[in-house]
Order: sequence, then C-alpha cells, then structure tokens
Amino acid sequence: MKDKATDLEIAAVNKFYKDMSKNGIKLSFIANREYNLAKDKYTATLHDDFMATAIAVRDRLVERWMVTQQRYHDENLKRVYYFSMEFLIGRLLGANILNLGLESETKSALKELGFDIGELSEKEIDAGLGNAGLGRLAACFLDNKRLSGRTSR
Repeated sequence: MKDKATDLEIAAVNKFYKDMSKNGIKLSFIANREYNLAKDKYTATLHDDFMATAIAVRDRLVERWMVTQQRYHDENLKRVYYFSMEFLIGRLLGANILNLGLESETKSALKELGFDIGELSEKEIDAGLGNAGLGRLAACFLDNKRLSGRTSR
C-alpha cells in the first residue's frame, strides 16, 4: 500500500512542475514547437503554433487532473459518469485557458512571441460531433457539474 504522504508530496511537486506564469507559458510554447513538433520560428505554420499553445495548456490541465484523480482515489470519492454519443463540445483551447485562469498570462506570452491568441484559436478544428441536441445538453450538464464542484465525467 502506498504511503499517503508520498502521494501528497508527488501531487505538490506536480502542481508546480508547469509554471503558470507568462514566462512559463512562453518557455513551454517554444519547447513544444521545437521538441514536440520539430519546428522553429522559420518553419512553423500558424497551425504548428496553435498546436504548441494547445500542448502547453494541455500539460497544465493534465497535471491538475492527475492531482484530482489521486485525491479521488485517496478519499474513495463517488463519481458520476455521463456517456453520450452526441457530444458537441466545440472548441476547447479558449475554454481550457479560461478554466485554468490563464487568460492574461497566455495572451501576454503569445503577444511577446508575436502571436495573437484570437488568430491562433481560429486554427482549432471544431469537434462538431452529433447533431447538437442531446450533445449540447450533455456539454451543459457536465459544465454545470464542474462549476458546482461535483465530481463527474
């Protein structure tokens, strides 16, 4: 059986592994573009720059998700699952930046790198799945659960 103190220490380290500051986002963007996408400022397309931004945001979400999952496991919390084949979630980059509270940091970081966040966000493909009826309802349901602090997927 794992020691809870060790899990909490790991969670604390993970929380701060990806810097949430403007400079942390800039460094992640540059590293992602170079090492994940094998591009530099001369060869990258606007889509590559969108991907570098999206990966930087995703990494920060994943760290927090892992800490949350560890807490759920440690506290044996109940969870609600909702499965829908008509799930229309739309574009996620802007929503994820907002949910992380990184609007100003991301906008400033990208501006210093010579990018407009709106222009990069337009490169995201809309995940238009289903016919928007029940899928839109499912998206609203899950967003409401998140905002109310209830555990759900």
